[in-house]
Amino acid sequence: MPISAEQAQTLLADRQRFAKYWVMHRSPAKGDLHEDTLVYRQFRSPERLVEEAFGRANVWVETPDIRDFEVGGPHDVPDLEPIDADTAERLINETRGISGMTDEFNHLKGHRMTTNDYEYLAWVSKARKESVDRPSGLWRHRGDEFEYFSLIDWTWHPRGDANLPHPDLLIPISAEQARTLIADRQLFARYYVQYLSPAKGDPIEATVVYRHLPSPEGIVDEGFGRDNKWIRTQTIRDFQVGGPHEVPDLEPIDAATAERLIQETRGISGATEL
Repeated sequence: MPISAEQAQTLLADRQRFAKYWVMHRSPAKGDLHEDTLVYRQFRSPERLVEEAFGRANVWVETPDIRDFEVGGPHDVPDLEPIDADTAERLINETRGISGMTDEFNHLKGHRMTTNDYEYLAWVSKARKESVDRPSGLWRHRGDEFEYFSLIDWTWHPRGDANLPHPDLLIPISAEQARTLIADRQLFARYYVQYLSPAKGDPIEATVVYRHLPSPEGIVDEGFGRDNKWIRTQTIRDFQVGGPHEVPDLEPIDAATAERLIQETRGISGATEL
């Protein structure tokens, strides 16, 4: 339907007009494993459909739940109820104690902007107890043009359709600090271990090591498989969204422990190198 330039500008001024939100209330009384409230959002961008849930790590993570609901209906995804942005913000604030997680920005407010040189920014989540010395990722900008550091090919890329983190999560750092972080790729990786045992109802006895790389253009979640290769897995995302009741014994570990466990169980060295 044709609209005027003024109407288009009005729509673009409020991004929430394009977002759709849902909530799922979990309860043992309905057969769920535990009590929980999950908030979902969807952006139907022409180049890419973005569907996310606000997970237990207090970040938005991609999820198939909305698509499953739209395709299969409420019997497949119970209690997925449409809500507005204000309700989504209120629910996240009430259940996680965090404000501003439904905001979307074109630029950073309150940060120093430079025109000639890049300003570097560390993506730091206090909820995950991160710091500028061990952030989730790196961004840089010159004016309003943003770039992210990919944890997949380890180079800088224009922002494109990657989600810019909330301004409160982006901390200015020096170019030297950015170079120091980039020199040690393990600073961006997160590792977990899962201990499987028939005594706990698992089919086999095994120690599985997982790796999480929160790259802006696409999160990489992998498990070190039986073929002695890293393979994509949904286990970490299930744990972040659903919590430890769905994925028992998924414990955070450091890179050195991950390397040691793989060496002890598979006899391979260097598996954690990036």
